[in-house]
Amino acid sequence: ERRQRQALEQRVAKPEPVAPVKPPTLEDHGFDEGKYEAARAEYQERLIEQKTAANVTKALAERDAEQQKQARLTTFNQRSTEFAKSKPEYVEKVLQAEYLPITAEAQELLQDMELGPQVALWLVDNQEKALAIMRMPERMQALELGRIEAKLAAPPPPPPPPPQISKAPP
Repeated sequence: ERRQRQALEQRVAKPEPVAPVKPPTLEDHGFDEGKYEAARAEYQERLIEQKTAANVTKALAERDAEQQKQARLTTFNQRSTEFAKSKPEYVEKVLQAEYLPITAEAQELLQDMELGPQVALWLVDNQEKALAIMRMPERMQALELGRIEAKLAAPPPPPPPPPQISKAPP
């Protein structure tokens, strides 16, 4: 079983174009029932093998997607931890909140953003704007969240220069 599984995994790793399996007919085997029955058994084995290969491919794809999701979540948690050190209210407002004005799609977007925790805090602090953003289609949400991230990433404007003191005599 192990050898069969390894061989199957190798074939899945290097997919070969597979011609559709055509069911055998008695005519294909010169009306010899013995050959026909052997061909039918082989046909059944190929069908099972194809289904198994498809299932393995699907399972591997699901596993990879889950691993990527976990990696994104781990990265986001690290960013959150770092951000919470500088902004303690983040823990109370975002991490421990019972309700966040964020859709599931927006949560995924926040996990991918460099400043995801900062954007999440901004959304909690500006709930009316956040609700308006969450009502938008997913693509528009991504654009708006990107704009918010860009605003948060921009350096603060320089302070105004001190007023000039006149050098005129009193």
